[in-house]
Amino acid sequence: MSSVGKINEIRDYFTDNYSYTNIKHNNTLLNNVSSKLTDIISEIKLKSETNKNNETTRKESALAELDTVLEMNPIEEDVENDFVKAITDLGLLADACNNIAHDCKEYDVRNSIFRLKNIIISSMKREIDKNRKDIDIVDGFKTDGRLEDKRGTYVVDIPGIGQLSWHLEGYVPEAVRNDFNKEYPYEIEKGDFRNHDLLLMRIRSNQLEKIPHNYLVANSQIGDENEIREVLETYYSATRVVDENKNEIICEKIGKKTNLSKANIDNLTKVLRVSKEKVYNYRERYIQEENIEREKYGNK
Repeated sequence: MSSVGKINEIRDYFTDNYSYTNIKHNNTLLNNVSSKLTDIISEIKLKSETNKNNETTRKESALAELDTVLEMNPIEEDVENDFVKAITDLGLLADACNNIAHDCKEYDVRNSIFRLKNIIISSMKREIDKNRKDIDIVDGFKTDGRLEDKRGTYVVDIPGIGQLSWHLEGYVPEAVRNDFNKEYPYEIEKGDFRNHDLLLMRIRSNQLEKIPHNYLVANSQIGDENEIREVLETYYSATRVVDENKNEIICEKIGKKTNLSKANIDNLTKVLRVSKEKVYNYRERYIQEENIEREKYGNK
């Protein structure tokens, strides 16, 4: 069978067997797709095969991403995955496809892999929409002027990972195409890093601090996933403050967010470079005021 035929077979296998239950409770689907894609990489002609630099190639990144999926989903164990982990697994698969396609020399093979990538992204987006009441993962579309067809870019903030984005080249599934009007609310902030750097956690903490949006998303803790949207809104509203007392105003803004975890408060003070002590003084004041209000109206 040709490489295109094998890729189409993987795409059909993923489409026919995909369900959130299969990702959350059964690792076979993701393991099989990862293994089959790894085999494909050894068969197709790649630009990076002639790479003479010491830089990590797209092929190497794709193989590392596929290995990570296999490591996170051992075949011999029936591990029940949480939602964010399932979305991360789909992100690893989608980005591995993206790296393989961009590295591929053959036009037909390249397009077939892009189609598979977009179907995986469509599945990710569908699960995010369906599970938003439980975990509100920030996602949406941005127009990218570099793309002639203007279909744009899908962007998603995965808690514990960072902000990922992919151009939607080639065939775009209807489920995604019909939702292009849902705009991602922030700018794309990649710096010098690619998706695989975030997914494979190749970025050191001091490097992440240079991309504050990603720092806030990547450093969110388990249990705080639903706070990310408010953390980002607080960060961007603080960056818009123009006043001689800017630092004091920002400290008060953060301090008012008494519902945020202390970890997220600390992250905000770090990227906005304001006094943690002042923020916690404001926080304590607002907590006391809230307690007084509750007692006043009998909501103890």
